[in-house]
Amino acid sequence: MPTALDDDRLERLIADAARQSQRRRDVRAAAREGRGSGFDGFVAADPRQLHDELARRRGASSSFLELGSGQGLVTIIADLLGYDACGIESRAELVEDAEDLAARHGAAPRFVVGSFLPRGEELGTLLDADFHVTDDQAASAWDEVRLRDFDLVYAFPWPGEEELFAALLQRHGRKGQCLLTWQSAEGFTELFV
Repeated sequence: MPTALDDDRLERLIADAARQSQRRRDVRAAAREGRGSGFDGFVAADPRQLHDELARRRGASSSFLELGSGQGLVTIIADLLGYDACGIESRAELVEDAEDLAARHGAAPRFVVGSFLPRGEELGTLLDADFHVTDDQAASAWDEVRLRDFDLVYAFPWPGEEELFAALLQRHGRKGQCLLTWQSAEGFTELFV
C-alpha cells in the first residue's frame, strides 16, 4: 500500500477534479439562469493537506468513510492511499462524477447515493440550528453502509453544523472510531468515540 501519492499524480488528480467541478458549475449555471449558485464543485478540505493528514494516519486506520462526499476527491485520495474507502453523497449526479473521476485515476472507492443519517434520525435530533446545508431529505444510505464499520470518518461541517457529526458518531459510531473534520481557520480536528 502506498504511504503517500507521488506529487505529480496528486496534482493531476486535483487538476482533473477542478476541471470536472468547473464543467458541473458551468452546466448548472446555464440551467439556473441566475437562480442562485449552489455548492457544485466545493472541495471539503485543502487536497494537499488532506493527503498528508490521511497518509499520516494510514498505519492506525484501514477503513475510511466520507460523509457528504460530493464529487469524491477526498474519498478518492483515501482509496489511492490504500484505505478501504467509501463516500456517501445525497446527490446522484455528484456520485456519477465521483465514479468517473475515480476511474480516470485508477481508484476504486465505493460511492453510495443517499443520506448519511440513519433511517428515522432527523437533523433536529442531532443539530440545534435553524439553518443547515446538510440534506436530510434523501433516503438513508445505511442499508448499504454502516457508520460503525469504518475506522476513520471524515466530514466537512458547514458553519453551525459542527455538532452534527460529533453527535452522529457518539450515537451511532463505535469505541475507538475517529471523526476527522476540517475547517479552513482551524485545520483538522479529531474526535475519538
